[in-house]
This record gives sequence, C-alpha cells and structure tokens, in this order.
Amino acid sequence: MGTSDKIWNSFKDSLLWSLHRNTMNLISGGPDFIRAEEKLRENLAKEVRKLAPASFNEDELYAHFHALPPRYFHTHSARDVMTDLSLTHRFMHLQLTEENRALEPVTYWHNEPDRSHSVVKVCTWDRTGLFAKITGALTAAGLNILSAQIFSRGDGIILDTLLVNDAVTGKPAEREAKELFEKYLGQVLTGEADLAALIKKRKAVKPLYFPLEGEELPIIISFDNETSAQSTVIDIETEDRVGLLFTIAQTLSDLKVDVILSKITTEKGAAIDSFYVTEIGGGKITAQPRLNTLERRLKAAIAALE
Repeated sequence: MGTSDKIWNSFKDSLLWSLHRNTMNLISGGPDFIRAEEKLRENLAKEVRKLAPASFNEDELYAHFHALPPRYFHTHSARDVMTDLSLTHRFMHLQLTEENRALEPVTYWHNEPDRSHSVVKVCTWDRTGLFAKITGALTAAGLNILSAQIFSRGDGIILDTLLVNDAVTGKPAEREAKELFEKYLGQVLTGEADLAALIKKRKAVKPLYFPLEGEELPIIISFDNETSAQSTVIDIETEDRVGLLFTIAQTLSDLKVDVILSKITTEKGAAIDSFYVTEIGGGKITAQPRLNTLERRLKAAIAALE
C-alpha cells in the first residue's frame, strides 16, 4: 500500500517485517527487546568512553546514561552524546566554581550549510516555562525554529536541541544572531530582562514561505490522551509564522502546562507540531473545560500573530 508493486523488493520486505517484529516485542514487553535496549545502551556507552577526554570521570558518564529516557539513546549517536556530555560538564563546572553564574545556561552551536540551518544545544536547570524562554530568545534574536528536541535528566538538568535558521534569509545563523540569543537567554533566565519587550523590539519580518493565493491553512488543534501513558498530546496544524513556536510555548506556560516533549515539523508554509504536556507537577489534562480553555487560548494566540 505504501509503494508500487513494481518497485517492491525483498530488502523492503525484510525492513517491514523487522519493524513488525520489533514493534510486537515492544508492545508485548518481550525479553528480546529489553535485552536489545540494554545492549544498545551498553555499546553506546563504550563508544562514548573512547571519545571522552581524560578530564571526564566515570561518574559523569554513569549519571548521563542513567538519567535520560530510552528515546534519547535511539536518536543520538556517540558523538551527539559526547557533545551533550561536554555541555553538561561545562554547566556543572559553573555550579562548582562560579556560584554567581549558577543560573546561566551553556550553549553549543554547529552550522550545517548544506541543510541551510544551524544546530543549537542548550543546557541548564529545568524550570517552569523554560521552553518558552528558549524559543522566545531565539525569536528575539531573529531566528526561525525548524525543529526542537527536549530532554530532561533525572537530576533536573535539561538538554534541548533546536534546528534554526535566519528568519529573513533562511540561511544558517550568523555570529551576531548567535551572540544575541545567548545574551538574551542569559538575561531572561537570570531575571535581568523582559522577554516580551525583547521580542517587541525585534523588527517584524515576513515569513519565508506563503500558502498559495486564495489558500488559507486553518488552525487545527486536537488532543490525545491515549498515545502516551503519562502525557496529553496536543497536535497543532497551522500556517508557519515567525514566532509561532514561542507563542505556543508561552501560552502553554501561562496556562500552567509543562511541555515534556515537542515534535516540530515545518514544511514550506505549514507547521505541524506535537507537544507532549502535563499539568504542573505531573498528570494528564483530562477535564473537558480545561481542554476547551487550552484550545481557545492557543487559537487566539496563534491568530494574533497575523
């Protein structure tokens, strides 16, 4: 059903059966799958140990591999893990040696010109509304957010990875924008600056892509309390707009909703975003009046971006 029978082959067939078996093992909690998960993590830890400099001790590695959810290790190579470990190492160094900088985040940047975006990683203490502050600082710095991954360690450290580009040119972030983001984020997290004021100062820019003439993408919001055991999933489909992700994140924060995980998809002119959320302190959002309020406030905030 997914492709033409003229280009179907045994290799594609084997991939589909492999997916079927692994999914069945996961759903049924099969021991083979559990052992495979443990083996994956063990092998990844061995690779990271080879990459780690002598200044890293075994406790740091152990803490990282035991404080993150399984999905982290499925989406990160050994080099990705090493980058995150280095970020965490730098952040903890601030906590131990410079108490006056304990609230400051640490960042990592990497440009990917062939893909027309930059990778930015942020490491800091988790706190209410953090995702909104990060996305808002990016918006204030003139950067467009293409995707975002949120990972919280069990010890309260967050590691967020975002793909961004220049909101005007669509190219990877320039040095000035990177420095602005780091400056704004530091000021916002330490209470030295007002995020809304920073964003307001930013000159309005036109989106890179527009829907076809006469075609308007409606704002569609749906809630799912079945997919995740711990979270409510909010799916949002709308036209892509500069500052969209910040607006959604800030609205959720204002309504006392915690964003646990986000899956951001941006295709020319359209944004299809999913947010795994809980009430502050944990728990799904199930009361219909509460869901109605969320939908109404989110639609109003997104529409106001026009």
